[in-house]
Amino acid sequence: MQPVHGINFAPFSQRGALAGEAARAELRRMQELTGADTVIFCPAAVQATPFSEEMDFTGAHTTADEELLSITRAAKDLGLRVFWKPTVNCLDGTWRARISFFDHDVPCESKWGPWFAGYTAFQTHFAALARQAGIELLILGCEMTQTEHREAEWRALIASVRSVYDGAIAYNCDKYGEEYVPWWAPWM
Repeated sequence: MQPVHGINFAPFSQRGALAGEAARAELRRMQELTGADTVIFCPAAVQATPFSEEMDFTGAHTTADEELLSITRAAKDLGLRVFWKPTVNCLDGTWRARISFFDHDVPCESKWGPWFAGYTAFQTHFAALARQAGIELLILGCEMTQTEHREAEWRALIASVRSVYDGAIAYNCDKYGEEYVPWWAPWM
């Protein structure tokens, strides 16, 4: 892959934030001001708290598929490479790195299954759209620090994504966390 001089555009968008001429004008302005050749769009999923098992990627706090596809076409029309980073956030404001299931010091194993099922559905949904849109790079998570020890679940998620998307994939760990992601190297 060529070196990237990019911008992260609307990382935590709500429905409608990427629609219309205002978003396109801002994208053009940012490209002109920065000289960027690449843009990253971050469609969102939300969960109530870091301890919620369910997440939503189709509601009011999220980007609609057509809206994402439309802004992606606009970026490509500007000559930008487009990457997607589907990102989950907590509605209570807790940083996504704190998503975990612990009751004091006892792991709540039964909660990880439903959470990863939802997260996998979220990621594979956007992986299928990414294939349709010709996205060069799909980033499968951002700073999911407390989930990274769940190697089997992450490997299963990656396999699910690979079943619908054959482009490049990556993961955005927290700074200096590369050596703590046990499933990183085998799929890079």
